[in-house]
Formats: sequence, structure tokens, C-alpha cells
Amino acid sequence: MARAGRYQITIEQGTTFFVIFRWKDSNEAPIDLTGMTIRMQVREAHGGVVLADVDNGGLGGITTPTPTNGEIHVTIAAAVTAAMAKQVGVYDVELEGGGLGAGFIKRLIEGKARITPQVTI
Repeated sequence: MARAGRYQITIEQGTTFFVIFRWKDSNEAPIDLTGMTIRMQVREAHGGVVLADVDNGGLGGITTPTPTNGEIHVTIAAAVTAAMAKQVGVYDVELEGGGLGAGFIKRLIEGKARITPQVTI
């Protein structure tokens, strides 16, 4: 299985953050996300303080409007981004279950999370 993709995200402090990730196979066909648990964390550093924690279950923030098209929609509320004081952090998105098999975890994407400070409060 391929290594996790790398992508830098920019989170504007005090605003609602939204991004769409698309998971495709080597032939550019979408991967079916049906039945998968998807989670994402933004942290100050690897192993550091959690700045945001979202999933497609109890924590909310991640949806797959049409699971068969491979799209993962991530939303982090403005109230959460407003509390992000660190200006550079890290994040990743992990998937588990579904077509991967029970107990199998795949890191889909990872990278730096740049947080731009809010001016208007």
C-alpha cells in the first residue's frame, strides 16, 4: 500500500476551516469509503498538544457525502480555530475498517498545519 500523501494546510484562526481530500487508486478511480472510520487531528507537534480532533462519528467534523466517490469533507468550527495560538503544527488523516478490513489502519494524508493569526476579533 502506498505511503501517505503529504499536503500542507492553512487554517485561518477564528474562521471555519473546510477542506476536501480525495482518495483515488493508481488508475485515478475513487476508493469506496463505505463503512470506514475516518479521523483527523491537528497538533502543536508530533505527540504534542491536540489543537483539533474530528472524525466521522461522535466528534463530528468529517463527512463523506457520497462514500463511493472517495471524497472526505473536513470541517473545523470557528470556535475551535479561534483557540489555536500555535502558528505551525502538524496533522494527519487516518482511515480504519470498511474495505480495508477490520482493525487495519491507513494514514491517508499528513503534513504541516499553518495557522494564520486572526486580526479582527
